This record gives sequence, structure tokens and C-alpha cells, in this order.
Amino acid sequence: MGADVYFYGYKQARKRIFKKHKLTENQLYNLPESKQTDIIHDELATAEEPFYFRDSYNESNLLWVLGLSWWVDVLPHVRKDGTIAISTLKKIREGIATRPIVKLPSWEDEDALIYFTEKRKDLLEKLDNAIKQKKSPVFSL
Repeated sequence: MGADVYFYGYKQARKRIFKKHKLTENQLYNLPESKQTDIIHDELATAEEPFYFRDSYNESNLLWVLGLSWWVDVLPHVRKDGTIAISTLKKIREGIATRPIVKLPSWEDEDALIYFTEKRKDLLEKLDNAIKQKKSPVFSL
């Protein structure tokens, strides 16, 4: 389980995935869940277009190490269609950008700090692009 954030371009990417793998949507969702994840999440996360971000609800959770929460700090602002007002998105982005990364007790080396620094940079780039385009991502929390 985790927070999935779909930025503008996601629908077009799904169409490309179906075409590339020669699958219909129904065929894809009849595959074992692990295969679906391999096809959808891996391809979306590594695509050139910045339109997908995943933050698992575990020790790899970016918002957690920033002292934030998807459920407390983001979910109350999500509208019925899954989007957030751009003005609110700017405030959420600012919180993500300015909060320090809090080291977890389980971290044994600096690799975790590098990981979370890069993960924050990735999310901020995607949020900046969405704000610039004035197109809210769709949040699935």
C-alpha cells in the first residue's frame, strides 16, 4: 500500500503500455497482481515523462521522514475527482521542500539520506511541472 500520484500524461502512458504489451485493460487486470505491478508501476516510474510518483507506506515513505503525512497533510485537501487546488498544491510543495529529512533509527549509513534527498528532488520536480502547467495531479491515497 502507498500513496500514488498520477501527473498529467498518465492516461496517454497507459495507452502506450497497453499497445506495447499487446494487452487490453481487461487482459492486464486478469494477470497476477505481481505481473500487473511489473508492467504498470515499473514502466510508469521509469518513463521519460514525469507523471507518476509512488510513496509506499513503510520506512521508504518520504513524507514520513519529513514529519508529514499523506493522510493528515494531503488527503483533507483532495477533492472528489482526486485533484487538489493549485494554490493548495503550492503550499504542500513548500512543506515538502523546506522540511528537514529526519534520520530514522533504522538507518545504518548515509545511503538512506541520499535516497530520500533524491526522492524529494523527484517529487518536487513533478510538483513544479504540475504547478507550472496548472494541472493538478490525481492522488490515490
